[in-house]
Amino acid sequence: MEKNKKVKQEDLRLSASMWRFIRENDDNKICRILRKLGAADRLENLYNNSTTTNHANYLTFRNDGTISFLPYGKELKYNDNAEWSRENRQNGKASKVIRKILHPSILPIFKDSDFETFSNLYKATGEKERKTIKILPCSEIINVYCMDRERGEGSLNGSCMNNDSDYLEMYQHCPALEIVVMLNNEGHLSARALLWTLGNGRKLMDRIYTTQDHYFELMLDYAKEKEFIVKKHYKTFDYKDSFTDTINGRKFQDTYKIQCPTDFDYYPYIDTFSYGGDGYLTNDENDTNNIYKYNETSGGRGEEERAYCELNQCSYPVEELRYIDKGRYRGMMIHEDSAVEVDGHYYWTEDDLIILVEDNWYTKDSDDICFVDMHDEYYLQDDCVYSEDKSEYILLSESYCIDGDYYHEDDVEEVTAYKVNGELHEDAERG
Repeated sequence: MEKNKKVKQEDLRLSASMWRFIRENDDNKICRILRKLGAADRLENLYNNSTTTNHANYLTFRNDGTISFLPYGKELKYNDNAEWSRENRQNGKASKVIRKILHPSILPIFKDSDFETFSNLYKATGEKERKTIKILPCSEIINVYCMDRERGEGSLNGSCMNNDSDYLEMYQHCPALEIVVMLNNEGHLSARALLWTLGNGRKLMDRIYTTQDHYFELMLDYAKEKEFIVKKHYKTFDYKDSFTDTINGRKFQDTYKIQCPTDFDYYPYIDTFSYGGDGYLTNDENDTNNIYKYNETSGGRGEEERAYCELNQCSYPVEELRYIDKGRYRGMMIHEDSAVEVDGHYYWTEDDLIILVEDNWYTKDSDDICFVDMHDEYYLQDDCVYSEDKSEYILLSESYCIDGDYYHEDDVEEVTAYKVNGELHEDAERG
């Protein structure tokens, strides 16, 4: 071989099924970039800076979550119908195979999370034909929580409410509630999510529980098909007011109230609408009418002790209230945001008996502060001096000491003094 002569590399070839998967998932970063590199039913010969066939070629989509490929150096053979034969071929994990066909120069633009997302999407697409997703009424919710589940290490098999039929009665009597279920071919539960009907008629799909991580994609696809609102963070009970509208992809925050009977012997642990009062559930933690918290796994509910705020004229959890024992509102309970502790006593923050001076609260008769009439304001005692001439306090920084008394600088017409290193001497001394 002549020195420095370049050997032409094979074009990277994809089957029609593989290419269809890439085209139909253009919102995925890896699929989008592969599609841009390709044309027709194969990728263009751009391997010098984008793809390589030094490890694998002739990629085919498989429903079992793997990619079928022809290893480098193996001969491609055809069946009688001119399709690629399975002889000499291997199957590999989707993310691993894709890494192999990307040129090292392009790999740095992808993160590990990009390959993980691609892998989950690929697996979910293969599973779609083997899964059934449907909506069941609230009367079936107890049965769903108690049904046989597909094996897996996902959140579904670890749910604290599995098989707790006694705790789920409230769900079964909530007219605004349904449940989305995904079943495998054996009729086992693969995923579930509560489905709430909001006051405006839209449906909101709650936290998603699955046996396998890649099933999230299937549930989200179903939500998009049905134009549901979904939790932005659909894998967790946190972020109860953050959502995504699947119609337009808009991310937003909002709170809702669901009318629901609440008088039962036992209660479920509720992920999103986990607050409420008599006859309703809400995701608004700050609703001042709330009485209950549905965050116990033992069938109970947290019942908040509440008290009335005389200032705001509404009730709050008792731990948020302060008993006022001095000044206005003495003997009453007011919210902590409007109360302040001064010298061991609680006052209303706007009370005439107290004042905030340099980020600290004082009673106005405190020896630590004094009132300066010229500025109509309170100052720390250490920053003031008493002027016999004016019969009032003045700021030390604005005073002169002459013959033992303090005078305000505006009242001294002429100061006969000289300065040594910035200090006044002889007849006058600046405070």
